Amino acid sequence: MKEKGMGKIGILLVIVIIITIVGTGFTLVFAEKETLKISGSTTVRPLARKWRNEFMKENPNIRISVKGGGSGQGVSDVKGGLSNIGMSSSKTLVTKENDLVLHLMAYDAILLIVNEKNPILNILKENGIKQSTLQKIYSGKTTNWKDIPGIERNQTLFNYKRSDKSGTGEVFAGFLRMTQGELEGIGVHGNLGIKEAIISNKWGIGFVGAKYAFDNSIEVIPLDGNNDGEITDYERIENFNDLTSDIENYPIQRGLYFATKGEPTGMTGTFMEWCKNEGQSYISEIGYVPITGSR
Repeated sequence: MKEKGMGKIGILLVIVIIITIVGTGFTLVFAEKETLKISGSTTVRPLARKWRNEFMKENPNIRISVKGGGSGQGVSDVKGGLSNIGMSSSKTLVTKENDLVLHLMAYDAILLIVNEKNPILNILKENGIKQSTLQKIYSGKTTNWKDIPGIERNQTLFNYKRSDKSGTGEVFAGFLRMTQGELEGIGVHGNLGIKEAIISNKWGIGFVGAKYAFDNSIEVIPLDGNNDGEITDYERIENFNDLTSDIENYPIQRGLYFATKGEPTGMTGTFMEWCKNEGQSYISEIGYVPITGSR
């Protein structure tokens, strides 16, 4: 009887040991999964998500989280150690921070958009809008469409701007020789927020990154960047192919960036190196221009 009892105890001990080993094994597997945190620009976010998905297919033991919040948030997160990589659509937001390193990842443009059902769309598409006119709109001096040269329609103009600390907003304001804080208009969050506002208001005008500009519900308006009254081919962007071929000359073109605290090492460095090489092949399908072979 004792032998049988000991046998049962022995079996139970073996089961406990096996469960412990298996459980420990699973714990080790999960522990090996390194997490890379990326946050910031809503402009860069779609590209970062695409890169994350493709990179994780090749590296299943790596976890990468990507969240928005705006370029300012990304810079703040990486500086404070909350993220490994901060996404920014503004160069100056990163370069003014001495302890951060800037990495060019892709090219983008900021485009003017209006509702496809805007009653004066044909005039806007033909004449475009001068930089000097945009200055008046976003300084609050022009609030009616009839005050824009070539337009006679007496109708309130609703101009939209970014409410968050945005790289897109900062670059756009810089083009107008203003700061983002000086821009007047209806504040909405993110590129998508401006796009949705324009879709719901046929008398609205706003600015977004290229990723958000080409849609059946909105139209891109030519931008007379040098105020000469003439719209050149590179100032008239009808589709993504136009943008790709004329990105160097378009009035509001910019780089899209990753920011790191010091030079990237370990998995952060490996991921960024992949993005600058294999990852470049995915940029065009997202709606941006690759850094390889673009200039």
